[in-house]
Amino acid sequence: MAVNDVYRVNVLQNVGSEVTMNVLHFREEVAETVLLLPAEGPARAAHAIYTALAAFQSEDWQVVQIESRRIHPTAGIPYTWVLGAADQIVGAEVSEIIPSASALVISLYSSIATKRGRGRLYIAGLPETAQNEGQLTNSAHTDYDTWADTWLVEASTPVPPATGEYRVYVKSSFQLVGDVDWDVIATTTRSNLGTMRSRRAFPGFSA
Repeated sequence: MAVNDVYRVNVLQNVGSEVTMNVLHFREEVAETVLLLPAEGPARAAHAIYTALAAFQSEDWQVVQIESRRIHPTAGIPYTWVLGAADQIVGAEVSEIIPSASALVISLYSSIATKRGRGRLYIAGLPETAQNEGQLTNSAHTDYDTWADTWLVEASTPVPPATGEYRVYVKSSFQLVGDVDWDVIATTTRSNLGTMRSRRAFPGFSA
């Protein structure tokens, strides 16, 4: 619950009949002053980010759980948020869903100009109308690119009652953890879809 604390956040999503997971890291930029569990703040920041994403996602996509834990300067108490009816994040696009193994790929860049200063985020749950032969349509590319530049680059203010602010962060085992140079400062949304097998939380899982 202090400036430069770093958190790992897992965002679990239902994508049709499968469960996928995104892993994000956040650096605390403005100290949280209200919440009893520090890890709840970045979980609420992730909730705000994925709520904005839902506008472009298939109606068969849903965020079901957000898990958060401080990893720097010391390991903290984990926080798990199972999203009930009041907190639901569900895709808004009425369209068939693209299989979870195919995903939008967003490259993340920090100010560290080496391979260690870059990251990658795979977004599953795109609607069929967002792609044509494995490529994003122009309108979908604009939508997702604007979302990434807005929500992954700027400081994220979490949904109330949290009061802190958090920056999406490139986590590398080689860095000085908590160094602001690893904040995400730019993104690139790729036109071609990628493969998300490594982020399928339970391969072969069927609801």
